[in-house]
Amino acid sequence: MAHFLQNSRYDFHLKALRKALHTQCLRYSQSITEYFPADSRLSRPGGGFVLWVELNPAVDVFKLRADAMAQHIAIVPGKIFSASCNFSHCLRISFGKPWNEDMDWGLKLLGDLVKKQLK
Repeated sequence: MAHFLQNSRYDFHLKALRKALHTQCLRYSQSITEYFPADSRLSRPGGGFVLWVELNPAVDVFKLRADAMAQHIAIVPGKIFSASCNFSHCLRISFGKPWNEDMDWGLKLLGDLVKKQLK
């Protein structure tokens, strides 16, 4: 480990990791923008590898989570991040996992589940 740190490999590693995470963030964001209802709002909180999605208030995010989990898609309801029960129509999605076709499929399915609740 000391050799790795002393020979600038750590800086190279961090630079490559930052680039990969930036690309993943963009890809996840593009798919969410494409597949989710137009009134969804996307933001990236400072720090971490997550995106925050604000949905139409009519969406039951806990039902959405259950429906998503049935399809092996993990999301975190925003309500659990608030002591005052705010953000009940929001969700958090991690972009820390490398992008692939399964991620795109999962985000499309998640967007379809959101749209289904709004019908």
